[in-house]
Amino acid sequence: QRYFILKTYILNITRAKSSDASLKSLEVTNFNINPEFDSETLEYTLTIDPYTKSLDIISKASNENANIKILANSNFKVGQNIVTIQVIAEDGTIRNYILNVIKQASTNNYLSSLDIDNYDITNEFNKNITEYYIEVENDVKTLKLTGTPEDSLSTVEGNGIYSLQTGENEIFITVTSE
Repeated sequence: QRYFILKTYILNITRAKSSDASLKSLEVTNFNINPEFDSETLEYTLTIDPYTKSLDIISKASNENANIKILANSNFKVGQNIVTIQVIAEDGTIRNYILNVIKQASTNNYLSSLDIDNYDITNEFNKNITEYYIEVENDVKTLKLTGTPEDSLSTVEGNGIYSLQTGENEIFITVTSE
């Protein structure tokens, strides 16, 4: 009868962590990036309208074990904003993809309404007419004026209560677009 003596050898193999911090794909819902996506291109530009608050960024890392962080993707100001898509490889290698986000300013400087306490000009109000004539009785000493901007991004100056002098009074309401 034969006896076998076994000897086991153990191989400890360490597989290096991936250093691949590239993106496989990058899209921004409802917007086109320029240039077209290429994993080796690290900077892109897109233009957004005045009402966009944040971007819906769809990105996929080339390596499934990499992590993606999206930085500064909200509260855009008019002009250039930078959104960073940071890809972190398994081994800690970081690659940043930059989106230069150009936010357009609103150009709407219209009023949606002009209210004058105790006087109804609703039927007369037209956002394209910028001068109105109102006659008040002599006992009216003050008027409260409220102009409401058509665009929530616009500002109105001149709202308030005005003391009236006998005769003609000129009051200015100014709407400034974003």
